[in-house]
Amino acid sequence: MTDTAAHDQGQERRAGGFSIAALVLGLSGFLLLPIPLAIVLGLIALFRIHRSPASPPPDASGPATAKTVGVIFSLVGIVAAGVWSIGWAAALVLVHDRAASGPYTLQDQNPPAPDAVPAVPADTDPDASADLCEPPPGYATVCTLQAGDCFIEPADREFYEIELIACDEPHNAQVIGSYSPSTGDWPGWSSFIADIDSACRPMSESALDPERTPDAFFIGYLAPDEEAWDSGVQEALCYVSTGGESWTTSLM
Repeated sequence: MTDTAAHDQGQERRAGGFSIAALVLGLSGFLLLPIPLAIVLGLIALFRIHRSPASPPPDASGPATAKTVGVIFSLVGIVAAGVWSIGWAAALVLVHDRAASGPYTLQDQNPPAPDAVPAVPADTDPDASADLCEPPPGYATVCTLQAGDCFIEPADREFYEIELIACDEPHNAQVIGSYSPSTGDWPGWSSFIADIDSACRPMSESALDPERTPDAFFIGYLAPDEEAWDSGVQEALCYVSTGGESWTTSLM
């Protein structure tokens, strides 16, 4: 055997070793770390196989078969690594979305999320606005609601006052806190809706008791209309609701 032949066989053995390593590491992509190694080694193996001398005559099929097997091992390893890469990327996206929404699952679709429920209708008469901070006993308005108050969501999206419910009685909503959107002009409903993510969601993460809070709930706001805002009621409230079911305990 000449030096060239020996060199060629050594190169083929190294390429075969890289191919096997790429295959094993690619199939082990569930461990994450082997993925880049599988791709790199698979490409090296394919490069070495491509650079190796041409196949021998048909009657000496051994080396040719070894090259074919090496190519197959390399490609399978690379493809497997690619599939695991996609799987890991999808898992990371899901984890990121879960973390971004806090420790609880937030529903934003059916039934309609209460993210645009003003506490005072736009056509409130002047006398009603003047009495906004003096509701009848057992009732509350956007002016008097406080963190911890439990109630049943009104059927109408616009309302003037709501009946307070003891938190150990069946209810489907609870105020978790208040915030001041602005000290200037009335922000508008679109601004209040945006505040659900910027103000209410972080508030829910700190205010709610994980031991009492269900996995799925809605987050909404209660806010004054422009007339009430101009009369001096310039705070909005964040609350959580079941979206249809009932609670018989405080979530805070």
